[in-house]
Amino acid sequence: MRQGLLTKEEAKHETRQNILLQSIGYSKHIVPEFRSGNIVDNAGYLVCSDGFYHHIAEEEMIANFCGEVLWNVQLIKERTDAFIELVKQRGEKDNISVALIKYVPDEQVKDIETCELVEEDSIK
Repeated sequence: MRQGLLTKEEAKHETRQNILLQSIGYSKHIVPEFRSGNIVDNAGYLVCSDGFYHHIAEEEMIANFCGEVLWNVQLIKERTDAFIELVKQRGEKDNISVALIKYVPDEQVKDIETCELVEEDSIK
């Protein structure tokens, strides 16, 4: 898609989409992919595997993981668990990993409830 060879819709049905291009231990030289940008105060960043986002529309993620949700750890956990189950119900066969990371400026850290929210599930 980045090279303009496929549309977003074509990429969803591409038969080669699960081909592993790099792996640690298989090759002597790994070229990691980096993304950069500006971090915004109080913004949430959803980091997930393709197994999570294959069957979830961007609009669904935005509607369920933005706004007040970012301040409620229990709600984040509940929605993350629900989305993992939804992905499974929609037929995902790949591993499912997701983490929601919220950037909070130092002066606000004392007011934030925290917990580990990493969910990982492998479907065989």
